[in-house]
Formats: sequence, C-alpha cells, structure tokens
Amino acid sequence: MPIPDPVKKQIAQQRRLYFLICRKCGARNPLKATK
Repeated sequence: MPIPDPVKKQIAQQRRLYFLICRKCGARNPLKATK
C-alpha cells in the first residue's frame, strides 16, 4: 500500500533503517544484506 503523505513515508523509511543497524559494528545495512 503506497503512502501518499511524504512525511509519514520518511518516518517509515527511517524506522526501517533503524531495525537494520548492525549489532556488532553499528553500520546501517540495506534490506538485501546477508545476516
């Protein structure tokens, strides 16, 4: 479902990045990175 509001879209992207921060080095990993 696309989000029309650009502000909400930006918050969703930031939260998605937050969950993908590496626990060892603190680097922000892309969605396709291997675990």
